[in-house]
Amino acid sequence: MVPLALGSVSAQAEETAGPEAVTVLVQYSALSGAYADDAARFTMPVYFGRDDTVLTDDAQVALGALADETATYSTVTVTVRSNGDDDQAVAVYDTLYEYGVPARVMALDLEDDRSADVVASAI
Repeated sequence: MVPLALGSVSAQAEETAGPEAVTVLVQYSALSGAYADDAARFTMPVYFGRDDTVLTDDAQVALGALADETATYSTVTVTVRSNGDDDQAVAVYDTLYEYGVPARVMALDLEDDRSADVVASAI
């Protein structure tokens, strides 16, 4: 299960996620009955090298596991949040979409509300 494997670092994730990280917030609906209330939400950092938008192999594996989890529980929302580099957030969003996470359950929260061009490339 992804929340147990990835959620165990979620308490540290928000504290340690710096400008080279994108935060993925996963929220399960109470209707899913998938997890107890205390496990219904978790965050996961995705780290990049400075000014890099290519996902590491480890990040691809983790995002693939998250995509599998969302296929199992359809009452989930996924928010990809930029922590400084919007292009990195778009790369994570695009990867989740390519791995089968429906756009209807995802949101892209960018730091810089620059233009629709960035968002359009992610959808």
